[in-house]
Formats: sequence, structure tokens, C-alpha cells
Amino acid sequence: MQTRLVLTRLEQNEYQTLGYLQLFQRMDCVYNCVTLEPPWLENKNNISCIPAGRYSIKKRHTDKFGHHIHIISVPNRSYILIHPGNYMDTIKQQTEGCILVGRGYAHLNADKLLDITFSRNTLDELLKRLPDKSIIDIIDVG
Repeated sequence: MQTRLVLTRLEQNEYQTLGYLQLFQRMDCVYNCVTLEPPWLENKNNISCIPAGRYSIKKRHTDKFGHHIHIISVPNRSYILIHPGNYMDTIKQQTEGCILVGRGYAHLNADKLLDITFSRNTLDELLKRLPDKSIIDIIDVG
């Protein structure tokens, strides 16, 4: 296992899931950032974060998200991505079960929920360091 991502979910509530993502090369953490996901809603499509576990990932490109990461073989789900975005609220929601990455958290709108900052730049930095195919371990602690 040369390179892998580890997402540690630190805090979950009825609105969102906050976490910390680390990129390891062998045993060394070479990059880290924060994450924003939907809450756990029994793995329901488009509204829930995915179950904790180990998944294969690969780099991918689409017109909608540009370069991003595709999480493969999520039970009962498809096209779960790690992509840029800032919000997790009912009006400006930018994740439909996917994972947003960023440099930090801030209140960017009036919904009183934490949002993600510098998302596109953070994802670009992560992608520079990540091989085309790897794995992600998702751990629930919060």
C-alpha cells in the first residue's frame, strides 16, 4: 500500500458531517485538508454520506466538476465523488452524497452551518500528489 487517503469524520449532526482528510505516501502524511459531507441518513442516495469503509478511488474529469476523484464500489450508490464545492445547506447544497474538500471552515452564507474555503485550490493540490488509482479509508469517530 504505497499511497492512500484517510478520511476521519470528526463531527456529525443532522445537517452535515465535518472531517479531516490525509494523504499518506507509505507511512508519511504528505498532504491534509478538511472535508464537508451530508449527514448520515442510512446511505440514502443524494442526501447521505457514504458508509465508513475502504474504497478504491481513481482520478476523473467531467465538464461539471473538472478534475476530481471518483470513489468506486460504494454499496447501493454510484458516482460518489470528491469534488470542489463550498456549501452544505438546503438552498445552496453543492454535494449530493459526495465529499467536498477545502483548506478550512468558515461561515460563507447566512445558514449558520460551516462551509468549506478554497475548495478548488485544495483539490488541485491533492490531485497533484495522488496517483491515478489508490484507496480511501473512511473512519467515523465523531
